[in-house]
Amino acid sequence: MGGTVKVKLDMKPTSEILSRRGLERGGRVQQHVATQVAAGAHSYVPFRTGRLADTAIANLSPPYEDVVYDGPYARRHYYNTGGVDRRGRNFSSATFVGAPRRGAQWVMRWWADNRGAFLSNLQAFVNRGGR
Repeated sequence: MGGTVKVKLDMKPTSEILSRRGLERGGRVQQHVATQVAAGAHSYVPFRTGRLADTAIANLSPPYEDVVYDGPYARRHYYNTGGVDRRGRNFSSATFVGAPRRGAQWVMRWWADNRGAFLSNLQAFVNRGGR
């Protein structure tokens, strides 16, 4: 009754499996995530001229690990949780297009509002092999 079973598992290397599905570092899925975060959060970024919001799209580059908002005032606006910047500008005022949705910590607020839909869309994208 006591026998031995020998199983040989022949499979492709992990890197090839990930690459075929677009899951490698900087691959189709990572590019998709970065561009979708930048595009989705765009309507949450403080907006007067659009320069700050537009920098995220302009700064997407391989390996697509970060969405970077690059401007002299980006950090100040992102961490300004009081709603009013040091010049007295209020993100909820009519001066800012899209108020009061736009304001500090825009990526995290966008994520809180859209996490479910984003993850569903991402799963569908991955199921299509990153296409």
